[in-house]
Amino acid sequence: MQPQPNPIVSLIPITVLSIGLAIICFRVAKEKCRNARLYLVLGLIPFVNGLAAFYLLAAPDLGLHAKIDRLNELLSARVVAPDDTSGDRGHA
Repeated sequence: MQPQPNPIVSLIPITVLSIGLAIICFRVAKEKCRNARLYLVLGLIPFVNGLAAFYLLAAPDLGLHAKIDRLNELLSARVVAPDDTSGDRGHA
């Protein structure tokens, strides 16, 4: 009869992968202006971490959306002078 492997040793690969995915989730969430701590915790849970990483990679960047919304507000608030349509464009 062969000796049974230590169960702690068999958990090492999944633990290393979970820590790696947790760090990736944290960094991507931070770059995309998402809740980085939440995705760090989700990244530590096996099988959920793959779903969280996939979601983060596919999710839009909220910081970029906020900047675009701000630019749209500034452009809509800007008063544009009407063109001179009299026909004598600077001719005296």
